[in-house]
Amino acid sequence: MTHPDHEMLLRYVVEDVTDAEQLRLDTHLADCDACVERLRALRYLQENFTPLWESWTAAEHGRLYRQWQWLGVLQQLAGQSPSLAGRLRQWAEALKEGAEITFKLLIDQSRRIASVACGVLPAECEFALCPAYRGVGSPEEQKQLDTHLQRSSECLAEDRPDEAVAELLEAVKIDARRPQSATLEVSQEGRRILQTAVDGRSGRIWVRYWPADPHLAPALAVLIPRGRQAVPLAAEFKAVPEDTYLLAEFENVPDGPYALRIGPLVAGSEE
Repeated sequence: MTHPDHEMLLRYVVEDVTDAEQLRLDTHLADCDACVERLRALRYLQENFTPLWESWTAAEHGRLYRQWQWLGVLQQLAGQSPSLAGRLRQWAEALKEGAEITFKLLIDQSRRIASVACGVLPAECEFALCPAYRGVGSPEEQKQLDTHLQRSSECLAEDRPDEAVAELLEAVKIDARRPQSATLEVSQEGRRILQTAVDGRSGRIWVRYWPADPHLAPALAVLIPRGRQAVPLAAEFKAVPEDTYLLAEFENVPDGPYALRIGPLVAGSEE
């Protein structure tokens, strides 16, 4: 059975269909309970749109807008990578439950700098920036370095990439090595579950995931350019021989700020 797409049902609700389309949809709806439920939901929104819209907070509007943008990215990736279409559909379904892990990244090979910040995490998780190098300067210089790197991460989290870059360049003046790469680790109840690393020298980004349940783990990592028209990138998580984590890698990533999303959590392997 071929179901009508979302656009066709919207046109049906507002009575913007041809006679042939009307007949075809009426016939389909007579035998399809699932599409009848979809139609009822659309009609409810049509009839109650104003009070629903006004009842939502600004934060809810923002969340729904980001979700709509993300669904567009998933559709774009499904077209680019048919082999991942099944996983991407699972992810779209997981959005209904609010399932999401998001980071913000900055990579600039031309200046050999990188930064990473936390976005959205599961409940009861904590994150920490981890220096890639230990400096050799005085304690006061190390304190200044840590301050610049922390500020860079905070600016990135607040979608201020230019200020994030400025903080990294201040760090370079103290120790050119420290801002070349950035690592963020996520833990839950003292157990490390996730590590994201960005290398501003090679243009590489990698994500390590330590599943608490070996039968439940994320399938994909998706890198989304922010603030410019560009193609999103996807990488599958793969088991690392003789180790306990899964690894997803990106290579030759162009300069710029990105959002990194991880999901969906799936059981077992896809057939």
